[in-house]
Amino acid sequence: MKEKIVDVYHYNRDDLKVGDSVVVGTSDAMARKALLLGFGLPLLIIVGIIAVMLFMGIGEGAAAITSIGALVPYYFMLWLMRGRISKSISFTIE
Repeated sequence: MKEKIVDVYHYNRDDLKVGDSVVVGTSDAMARKALLLGFGLPLLIIVGIIAVMLFMGIGEGAAAITSIGALVPYYFMLWLMRGRISKSISFTIE
C-alpha cells in the first residue's frame, strides 16, 4: 500500500490525531474532475493539434512535437492554479 499525505479539512473527530492511519475517499464527481484535468483535456489538446496540423499539410513529426509542446503551458497553468484546484477537490475520512 502506498502512503500519501493529503489534507482533510473541516473534519472533527476526537479519536484521530496527526500520524494516524486512515482510509480517505472522494466522490465520483471529484474523481472524474481530477481525471479530466490530468488526462482527458491533455488528450484532447494532443489529438486536436495533430488533426489541425495534418489538415494544414504539416508533417506528422512536427505535428506530434508541437502537440506535446502545447502541453507545457497547459500543465504550467494547472500548476499555477493548484491552490484553487485543491480547494475544489476534497477528501473525506471513511
